[in-house]
Amino acid sequence: MGKIEKFKEEYGYKIITRVNGYAYSMAFMIFIMGTEREIYRYSDVMIHDAATGMNGYMKADEINDVNEWFKRDWIKTKKIIIEKTKITDEQLEDLTRVFFSMTNSAKEAAELASLSA
Repeated sequence: MGKIEKFKEEYGYKIITRVNGYAYSMAFMIFIMGTEREIYRYSDVMIHDAATGMNGYMKADEINDVNEWFKRDWIKTKKIIIEKTKITDEQLEDLTRVFFSMTNSAKEAAELASLSA
């Protein structure tokens, strides 16, 4: 995402992002970085809070450290989504309340992910 921003800001590139099928998780974040965005009729997007599949042995302090990192990362991620789309903080919390929340249609995804006003 930082590289896309660099090309747009420093080099004046127009970046067109397109969802041909699915833009789940980080793919959604890359999609919203585009200067112009296209999404097809039956495409779908997914937004979710940071997640992990922790395996193995972790001490309580390590778990707390990971949890704090996730909280900071989610704050940063939310800021980017709110800045780059028309999604409000309240809508974002509703969309991500269930881990794998998806939009109802490509039309809804296009409206939510359109460039912020």
